[in-house]
Amino acid sequence: MKALLDGDVLVYACGFSCESAVYTLYYDDKKLNTFESKKEIDKFADGLVSGYNYDASLFVVDKHINIPPLSHVLHVVKAKIEFVLERTQATDYEIYLTGKNNFRDTCSPDLDKYKGNRDRDLKPYHYEDIKSYLINVWDAKVVDGIEADDALGLAQNDDSIICTVDKDLNQIPGLHFNWDKDIIYTVSVEEGIRYYYYQMLKGDTTDNIKGVPGIGEKRALAIVEENELVDLPQLVEAKYIEAFGDKGIEIMNQTDKLIKIKMDLDD
Repeated sequence: MKALLDGDVLVYACGFSCESAVYTLYYDDKKLNTFESKKEIDKFADGLVSGYNYDASLFVVDKHINIPPLSHVLHVVKAKIEFVLERTQATDYEIYLTGKNNFRDTCSPDLDKYKGNRDRDLKPYHYEDIKSYLINVWDAKVVDGIEADDALGLAQNDDSIICTVDKDLNQIPGLHFNWDKDIIYTVSVEEGIRYYYYQMLKGDTTDNIKGVPGIGEKRALAIVEENELVDLPQLVEAKYIEAFGDKGIEIMNQTDKLIKIKMDLDD
């Protein structure tokens, strides 16, 4: 069994998990207290405003990120990979990282920018070092033109298992391992197709893909579960035409390019 690991998730999840934030609350330039989360600060400040008539406009929050040693971060990455290989009982593995020239950045001129809702500069402090470690020590492959997700989809076969926490990969039939939930599960061909249409309808807010306006998760799920598989292409097309009029088919095709995880280079 060959484990196919999502290197992008490894870089961000392991990198950020090792970092910790410390929030310091000031009032009128006077330090009040330090906290481990913004939620704790908000609760504390609200109590001062409501109970002691503090002026909310005079609160200032300073955020400091504690950066761990690189050796600690790389140990966490190594432990995560070894955990995945142990749980899946894999005899071989491949790790994929997204490279440059992602086709999704330019394939949808009529839609909002792909992942435009993200701060692309927000990366773990040791981002480049983690990537280099995966490449030089674990022989990770950097794929240009596509994303690591697509590389996983292209590599999946009857003797492999996709290892990630990214739900987008549920479009791909075969064995899957979610390392956060520590569960191995199988996606059938039909389940993969239905999940694709589910995403086409609801979109993907994480990646700034809107889908069909007015169709949220519950309605999208009902549509794909309550209708025959053969009817879903026409139903989804009708929803796009209803929402976007004459541009419905064009918008649907552009959304398809953003949503669909490649299983074939010609997809």
